[in-house]
Amino acid sequence: EFGDISASGRYFENDYGARYGLNFDLGHDATIELAFLPSPKFSATAFASREERRRQVRAINGVVFRAPFSFFNLNSTTIDTFDPQEFSAGFPVSPPPFPPFFLPPTLAVFPFENAWKMDAEMKTWAFGIDVEMSLWNRFNFDFHYSFQHSNEQRDYWYDPAGAALTTGVTPSEAGNKFPDLKNTDHILGTSLLYELNDMWAVRFFYRYQYSSIDNVQRQGLEPRINHVLTLGHVPDDFSASVFGSTIRFRF
Repeated sequence: EFGDISASGRYFENDYGARYGLNFDLGHDATIELAFLPSPKFSATAFASREERRRQVRAINGVVFRAPFSFFNLNSTTIDTFDPQEFSAGFPVSPPPFPPFFLPPTLAVFPFENAWKMDAEMKTWAFGIDVEMSLWNRFNFDFHYSFQHSNEQRDYWYDPAGAALTTGVTPSEAGNKFPDLKNTDHILGTSLLYELNDMWAVRFFYRYQYSSIDNVQRQGLEPRINHVLTLGHVPDDFSASVFGSTIRFRF
């Protein structure tokens, strides 16, 4: 057997039929693998893959307010209007369903003009190779490398006349698209195994990884934003190298 080739693919589509929340999630991927086996002392494999995924989320920004007790009159079939004199008396004229010393509860309403939706589309590419060979009977060498890159695009829509935007932000400033979110990874590794005899062997190895990230969401973060604790963590590009050795004893 000299070698073989295999391919696989998948397609999925989930339509949740929801007006708000996660509306749909769909995608597809494909992978191809090639193996090269010319002799028992040498083998090589390679792969490549591609994945695309898209999802849509819809929501409405809520408006929170503190309602008067008369808003919760259980003896009425209609919602009463707020009476400042009633509220200043310390308790409503009609008996509330709560002890009078409690603060009135907060309510949230969801006006349709505050609705917004976002489409997110992610594309990922990856490929890699792996080589193993035996040298002079007692040396075994292997090498592998893999690469992966992903790019996510996010577009959003909203009513410019509504309150979906943060206070003080104009539609021209908000736009309709986030900057792309990008991640790239390179991983390389190699090792050499020397068999001293049938029982003992020593292995030397090296591994290198380089990763880059472009995430505008986390650029310039402060340690604390309102009540959200971020610790000022901002992911950045990095590279790392690892050298090492192991000893094997077999009995």
